[in-house]
Amino acid sequence: MRHDIALQTAVDTDGVLASQSTLCRFEQQADRDWAVAIHEEMIEQFIRSFRRPPKKPLYLDFDATDDRVHGQQLGRHFNGYYNHYIFLPLFVFCGDQLLVSYLRPAYRDAAHHAGAVLALLVRRLRQAWPEVKIVFRGDSGFCRPLILNWCDRHGVDYLIGLAGNKRLAKLALDIDYASAIRFEKTWEKERVFGFIEYAAKSWKERRRRVIAKSETSRRGFNPGVEPQKAWNREVGLRGYIAPLALDYDVAFFSVRVRDELVPYDEGGRTFYQNAGDTNRDGIELALGWQLADQWRLDSALTSTRLK
Repeated sequence: MRHDIALQTAVDTDGVLASQSTLCRFEQQADRDWAVAIHEEMIEQFIRSFRRPPKKPLYLDFDATDDRVHGQQLGRHFNGYYNHYIFLPLFVFCGDQLLVSYLRPAYRDAAHHAGAVLALLVRRLRQAWPEVKIVFRGDSGFCRPLILNWCDRHGVDYLIGLAGNKRLAKLALDIDYASAIRFEKTWEKERVFGFIEYAAKSWKERRRRVIAKSETSRRGFNPGVEPQKAWNREVGLRGYIAPLALDYDVAFFSVRVRDELVPYDEGGRTFYQNAGDTNRDGIELALGWQLADQWRLDSALTSTRLK
């Protein structure tokens, strides 16, 4: 590939291209200063893409996503949510333009360094456009009091996901009833939005406006149902036996559920009710045997006791 004419043309050269070893050494030389310089240039290109100061708000979309690791890379970590060895990079987009690509190990919080990145972006964008309106947007993983308070102090608007809880559900009951009443009239799926004032304890009594959404359909709405509670415990062992080319994965699990929700039909509609407590205990065993380069045998066994 070093001698491929098409690749040489793509990078505007007629000479032999760099080898894999050269590229590897180039990557190993990269440090924090390189990363900062690259991101500064990405921001400057974004600013230069506008002929005049933007009149519409700039929406900075923050997203932490999984980057799967298939080798023994330094900094890899197993993440239970994604069920894989991954890195957890932070991406920031404005529209379809990438502003930040920040590689992080998976044991970091989803919002790790997000506040610092936001502050740097806002400072540079306001240097270029002092009057521009900036909106910080992200899922509930970025709903952190320090970030929200910083936005309030610096005039940055935000649209942030908020994880549900009992108090929010109680405050949103009127919205739930409104969607249920509309459904009774039309028997079509109804979706109702509303505003509620809410303050978490960590917000130090600062009340913020929360947009709540309620949907009622043929699956029903039961305001008297209690939330299902579950306690999950799992311990496992995985490894590889080199002489046998055998990898194994053993896991013991225990699940305790209180007020388990079960569906029932009434009048052609599906409702949910609390049925009681359930226990699930079991073991999972998986074996993989590499018979040859092109042949592999995998097996799995699960045994569960239900009560």
